[in-house]
Amino acid sequence: MEAAGLDYGLKAFGRPFVGIRTLMLTPNAVEREHAAAALDVMRYFTSADVQKGLR
Repeated sequence: MEAAGLDYGLKAFGRPFVGIRTLMLTPNAVEREHAAAALDVMRYFTSADVQKGLR
């Protein structure tokens, strides 16, 4: 970048991004009649109190 004469800089953004979590409900859960249990797990992990603890 310096050789190309580009003006650049570095900026700290605080705490680094360390990962993501994904929850999915598939047709398989519905076919096996586990959709209600899967939704309960999803609701638990996406609740505000649990999210605060997962930081």
